[in-house]
Amino acid sequence: MSLSDLASVGSLVSGAAVLASLIYLGQQIRQSSRNQRAEIHQARLHTRMAYIDKLASPGVISLVRRGGIGDKTLSDEACEQFVLHVMGDFFAYEEWFLQHRDAMLDDRRWTGNLNSMRSELRFPGFRAAWQVTRPLYDPEFARFVDGELAEIPCTTSPEMFASAWRAAVGDEWAKAIAANDSGSA
Repeated sequence: MSLSDLASVGSLVSGAAVLASLIYLGQQIRQSSRNQRAEIHQARLHTRMAYIDKLASPGVISLVRRGGIGDKTLSDEACEQFVLHVMGDFFAYEEWFLQHRDAMLDDRRWTGNLNSMRSELRFPGFRAAWQVTRPLYDPEFARFVDGELAEIPCTTSPEMFASAWRAAVGDEWAKAIAANDSGSA
């Protein structure tokens, strides 16, 4: 084997090593991307769970209900607390909006967040808090929320889930009774 042949073999081996390195690098980049998305989704879940825990705290749900319907008898302190509560919500929605825009949050997860935001925007107090805090947000997000507001009808009902929950419980009881009746016959 001549020196020229050895150089050709060396070049071929070198090319194969570069190709193997590129394949490995591609796999590492894909794995890193998946890990980053998982971290984003975990942070999103943590934020939502902290929000739900905060709402379930004594006194908070009452404040959110009263603020949500725009109860004008709220004290100045309670108004400030409610607006700060809503501002926290909208900072989270803004972040998720930007993550979705940048393809870091998938459509399904964004839709869940969007539905939550739309649910809040049904109430006059949330709408008013949006108007008060609107200048604090990214202009693209602000335009997006303004568009949502134009489409979402406003309600003055202070109820968030109570009657829907009671109706669902009634349905479940009816199913359980029917299942028990058919099982004992």
